[in-house]
Amino acid sequence: MAKLRHSYRPKGSVTADARALAARQRQTRVVELRIQGKTYDEIAKELGYASHTGAINAFASALAAVPAEDVAHLRHIEGDRLDAIVKAHLPKAMAGDVDSAYVCIEISKQRSRLFGLDTPKVAPVANPDGGPSASSSQDAILDRLARLAAVARATVVLE
Repeated sequence: MAKLRHSYRPKGSVTADARALAARQRQTRVVELRIQGKTYDEIAKELGYASHTGAINAFASALAAVPAEDVAHLRHIEGDRLDAIVKAHLPKAMAGDVDSAYVCIEISKQRSRLFGLDTPKVAPVANPDGGPSASSSQDAILDRLARLAAVARATVVLE
């Protein structure tokens, strides 16, 4: 008769599923604390991360798993926070307070990142023959290279 093998797990050991669940719960808590306005340093201390980087990474991982509607909601909340900070500092900045001006500039940068305003733009590639601009797609680039190669071959033959 064959012996049945049972895996032995000491009391108190954590399975992979339990660890994954704990990590998800911790990520959820990071998002909740961020929505409440806590800084990443404060979140790291409260949840036991070694540094603010752990909290940032947990927040990014949590957002990657969040439906797009919820991410849009979080952006809206963060945008409202940024508006409140600018509202408090802008009059001082306009009156010449350098520190408040710096805060407003940093908020503007953060807003650009938050709403994707600083994403790179695709510039059209102009044709040397004065024709309509070609897009920067791979086909247009390959076409341009073929024309340049043809011009180079013609130049070599003429010399």
